[in-house]
Amino acid sequence: MFDPAEQEKALEEFLAKHVHPYDPETDDYDCPPFAADIKEGKNDPIYNAHSYHTKVPPRSIIPYILHYTRPGDLILDPFSGSGMTGVAAQMCANPPADILEQFPELKDRVGPRACILNDLSPAACHIAYNYNTPVDVDALKREFERIKEAVKEEFDWLYGTEHYEPAVGLYDPANADVASRLKNPPAATAASSQRGQMLMEGHAGYGARDWELLTKPEVEGRLGYPVTELPRGDSWDKLDVAEVTHWVCIPATIQYTIWSDVYRCEGFVTIEEPTGKVSKRGKNAGKPILRRKRVARGCGRDIVLWDAAMDKDTNKAAEVFSCPHCHEKWVKKQLTLLKPKAIVSDYEFVGLRMRRSQRVEVATLRTTRRFTAKESQLVSDLAWRQLPYWHPQDEVDNGREMLRHGLLKRGIQTISDFYTRRNLWAMARLWKEIESEPNKRVRQFLRFAFTSIVPYVSLKQSYGGGGGGLSSTLYIASLTSEKNVAEVFRRKADSLLKSLLSFNALASTTDACVVLGSADNLPVVDESVDYIFTDPPFGSNIYYADCSLLWETWLGRITDESKEMVVSDRRINGPFKTLEDYTRMMETAFGEMFRMLKPGRWATVEFSNSDGRVFNAIKQAVRSVGFEIVNMLVLEKTQKSFKQVKGVKGEEDVVDKDVLFNLYKPVVARSQTSAADHDLEHQVADAVRRHLQSLPERIKAEPGKYSDEHRATATIHIMLMNTLIPRGVDVQRLNLPFIERVCARYFRKVGQHWYLRGEAVGVNGGDLIQEEVAIKDELTAIAWLRQKLELRPALIGELKPLWMKATGLLPASVSQSLVLEDLLNSNFWRDEGTNRWREPTAAERNRMNDDKSIRILHDAERYVAGSLRRQTTDAERCGWIDTLFQMCRALEDNDAHVLPSIRDLAPDEGYRVIGRLFHGILRDRVPKDVYSRAAKQAAVASQRIVKDVGDKAEKAKARRRKEEGPTLFDL
Repeated sequence: MFDPAEQEKALEEFLAKHVHPYDPETDDYDCPPFAADIKEGKNDPIYNAHSYHTKVPPRSIIPYILHYTRPGDLILDPFSGSGMTGVAAQMCANPPADILEQFPELKDRVGPRACILNDLSPAACHIAYNYNTPVDVDALKREFERIKEAVKEEFDWLYGTEHYEPAVGLYDPANADVASRLKNPPAATAASSQRGQMLMEGHAGYGARDWELLTKPEVEGRLGYPVTELPRGDSWDKLDVAEVTHWVCIPATIQYTIWSDVYRCEGFVTIEEPTGKVSKRGKNAGKPILRRKRVARGCGRDIVLWDAAMDKDTNKAAEVFSCPHCHEKWVKKQLTLLKPKAIVSDYEFVGLRMRRSQRVEVATLRTTRRFTAKESQLVSDLAWRQLPYWHPQDEVDNGREMLRHGLLKRGIQTISDFYTRRNLWAMARLWKEIESEPNKRVRQFLRFAFTSIVPYVSLKQSYGGGGGGLSSTLYIASLTSEKNVAEVFRRKADSLLKSLLSFNALASTTDACVVLGSADNLPVVDESVDYIFTDPPFGSNIYYADCSLLWETWLGRITDESKEMVVSDRRINGPFKTLEDYTRMMETAFGEMFRMLKPGRWATVEFSNSDGRVFNAIKQAVRSVGFEIVNMLVLEKTQKSFKQVKGVKGEEDVVDKDVLFNLYKPVVARSQTSAADHDLEHQVADAVRRHLQSLPERIKAEPGKYSDEHRATATIHIMLMNTLIPRGVDVQRLNLPFIERVCARYFRKVGQHWYLRGEAVGVNGGDLIQEEVAIKDELTAIAWLRQKLELRPALIGELKPLWMKATGLLPASVSQSLVLEDLLNSNFWRDEGTNRWREPTAAERNRMNDDKSIRILHDAERYVAGSLRRQTTDAERCGWIDTLFQMCRALEDNDAHVLPSIRDLAPDEGYRVIGRLFHGILRDRVPKDVYSRAAKQAAVASQRIVKDVGDKAEKAKARRRKEEGPTLFDL
């Protein structure tokens, strides 16, 4: 796949067809920044055709492409992932009607675009290629049918099982419907009735006698447990199955099998014992001090997690569960994992059903029961058989970032171990049939269908769905669902065939070229790309090379980790990259983007990360290569990722929205043109400002003549013509894009209307919207947070994208000094129940002040000991000195306002920390008054320590004198 020579030739032909060379003399491109936040869902058949670790809904990209490009332009995505930018470029030929209704100004931009999709991952390129390349639907349909027939017999063996019905009532062998299907009917019913034979033959799958009459001991031998433990069927009513002597055995097909971890009831638990002492400091002051002790517990017998912890009503396993034998309580991490065990089978069979009309009909029925001895025998047989087909056997690198080391306890050594033996066998058989397809394009799409089901049929598929199968982590849950590969592949084939009409309609409207390579060295000529939209990897969010292993090992080529742009500072025995390495690599990639992009054009970069250091690294990278960050917007995906759902619940610090950088590549224009445009810009800005300042009074005085429509760009254009032409101003370049660009720099756009910055905004004559506080420093940052939290309490993951948008244009020196977490901790209250931040009450404010002193003391102690993990500034440490000094003085003075948790602290502890903190502060790194105050406080602290030492020495001397009695010198 992706032969280098073929790829080079294809890209060369693609560029020759679609590159329109940049000519500064004739270039008339003039586009303002896109200024609207986007909210978009993911429920789309095309989007859902194949999973990927991160995907931007193509519908959310369409407005950007239509805004920034014209039909025939060339778009680039250097970190293309699953190729959604290409899909969006194709959809621009016929955009969804609701998008054009939302952005009516884009209707005249409709038309096809060309797109280069580059990614380092072979799996990503495989997915992107199949999303963006048409395929013969009829040929593909024939191949799906051929494959299903080719594997049917083998898959019937792999997933075949049996269903058992009491041979009475509905399933009485004397009934013609039953007798006609039995291969060993009793002599009295050996001749099937014509009605029964016709009934059975009229149903799909019924053409032979494949039911069997068994005795109760035979059934229980195949089950491995008594028939009384079978789930009761609808037709059993009050039947005592223990008394039934004969049973009808019906062939069935397993749909999925639930596997459960089994643990040994043997481990250690932590208990607390009283020490006889009482705490004198902190929030536990006055409470008894307990000592923790590890003690052995357990009966040594097996605990099946499914039986011990599973709530069958909610399908959730309890975190704390009891051994069914000795009733000792455990959590999983306390126990030794023994093995996984098949517990439950969910299966389908074709049987009989009584209608309300008392008419018997043949129907496909589904039920579940405990795993049987016969099913266990097949599992055992497969374990010892040699798999006759090729399958990936790559060794698992235990040092990978996304690998959860619980896998080591499971004996995971190769990629094959991520599948049950049965599903690995089935997948290998499917792959053999796919690779036998001679048509290259059809074979590639069959591979696409195959890789799309990998997450669902591997052991990553936890029972109940959850995030297991689609989670980016290389993790196997304690309860897994082994799905029938044939059924999953059949449903995927049907789904893809329905979607292919849309696929082909898109792919036939434009060209897309998929390139396998690194974003830091793309073989694309300078100044040839008209627009860039990309979603690069951000820090340590996701390690794509790790996440794609299960796909790429089937495809036969894995990602080159050494070129992956991530922070992998926990990587073992592999590429180890720090934040500095990541910043350097991203600078190179952004440098390439800058080189390929035409002057005066735009790049949109999606960002999603909760780490402020990574955010600043991206800002540093884009600015260092020459891009201007013009604005930042928010993209909200209404369907959250697995981790974003945890963030919304407050379980993890994960941003719930993405932020989009709009980057501009400046034009190096001729001086006279630049001067003329600069003069026109100022005149336009001045005229628009006066227009907007007077408009509210005019609307109030003459509502029939003036309205908010006079804030629209088109109306402002008419106003400018009427204002500037009488002055003799050359308005040749005064078009709508120019006005949009100028207004975006000086004013604020709400919907399609322009407002002065700081002006209260009336929406359709409704309520006024408060102007957002502009963040400039710590005070305005706190005011911004207060404004947000007054509307409603918020999770930190909800605040972070808005924070990044609000601080994105700040200089690095300012944004780095404003840490969202620190501002929240110091000024607001986090509710323990919901994890949401809000304005504190008076009592909570007092407690915060108390907690702040303790927190600062602990941070300061860790800092002077060299164990504080985060970076601090000289100014922050001066603030610590001031807080600690005030606390120590209050303790010395026995101030009644000192809160209980710090009353037992010794002031000399705080004074000693103050002295050590001050020694590390440089005068030129903090304001003069701040340094002077810290110096004075440190001097006082030093005096207090000296005095305290002297006092203690005198007390010690007096104590010795008292104990030893008078000496000769004393006499």
